Amino acid sequence: LDLISKWTFDVILTDLVMPGATDGIVLLEAAKAISRETDIIIMTSHATVDSAVTAMKKGATDYLQKPINFEELKLRLEKIRHVKSLVRDAADLREAMDVAESKASQTIRNLEMMVADLQHRLSDMEKLLSDKDRKMLEESK
Repeated sequence: LDLISKWTFDVILTDLVMPGATDGIVLLEAAKAISRETDIIIMTSHATVDSAVTAMKKGATDYLQKPINFEELKLRLEKIRHVKSLVRDAADLREAMDVAESKASQTIRNLEMMVADLQHRLSDMEKLLSDKDRKMLEESK
């Protein structure tokens, strides 16, 4: 508990049952209160459906029964790494889209101003030509 209040962790591996007042669920709740992004894997030799459901409801990323199969643990950690990478990529894409949207919006505003200016100029030219045509007609009479 002291460490999670001082440091940021990507993943915490904890046992469900530990000596003292702190158990895996208490650690899970404390870690999630500090950072929702921390993934927590609960390990236990006292696995029950109820403890697994409780852990998952409180935000555990995974729940493994002891003895730990290290290949399975490695796969679960790789899955967490992959998901975190996808989340970072999505955030980067969202940021890039926001920048592109802002630039596109500015370009549209600039184009709208240019179109309005060109329409005003065309209107002035039409009026000038119309006046010129009227004068020429009057002179020819």
